[in-house]
Amino acid sequence: MNSRNTFQKEVIRKLKFSKSLSPLEKNIIIFNENNNYIGRLKPLDAGLSKNNEVIYKLTEWRSRFMRHFLTQFTTTEEGTRNWLERVLLPNDDIILFLVYNEGDNLIGQIGFNQINENSAAINNLIQGEIHEESQLYYYAEKALLKWGLNTLKLKNVYGFVLVDNFMNDELSMSVGLKMSDNVPLNKSLLVNELRLLFGESGRNSSDSVYLQKVELNLDEMFSGVG
Repeated sequence: MNSRNTFQKEVIRKLKFSKSLSPLEKNIIIFNENNNYIGRLKPLDAGLSKNNEVIYKLTEWRSRFMRHFLTQFTTTEEGTRNWLERVLLPNDDIILFLVYNEGDNLIGQIGFNQINENSAAINNLIQGEIHEESQLYYYAEKALLKWGLNTLKLKNVYGFVLVDNFMNDELSMSVGLKMSDNVPLNKSLLVNELRLLFGESGRNSSDSVYLQKVELNLDEMFSGVG
């Protein structure tokens, strides 16, 4: 199990299960470069895990962008509910935020997993709906990273992007994540799903599928930023 500070665990559990937090305490506000409000990140908590609109959208987005994930299968709303209840909510090293625009419309998702004392992985980034504020997802990711630094006290973040996932790859680069290792993947076909498994670093993928690792030091990114 990853090493986590007690306060990190408490923060994540409060966001998922506390009914006493105010919206200001719970939400991450998204501002653009002019410091204008353009949206918010809302943690997917126990209540939202039962929300039909949330379940429908998460299922539809996962299905639409399935080829960009390392585990690929046929999505169902019941399967999404099970994942939320059995994986996301009970585990203290995962948190998922829903992206809402300034009109309070649910348009995407982003989160952290593998959270430990010093680092976390950006994951489950889905730009579910096109938005007129073209850089909303850019500012959403920056808001999440700043929250990771200030609230979880993370020092580094990293992520993995399939090399053909141009949308998320460009977004990661624009935020400031830097390319690191290129990881070969090998396909493993099971009865009901396809898994892309990590191969040995430096080797070629037998299926010509690769994963780009990206990394970022948060102290360097936000140095001098209030």
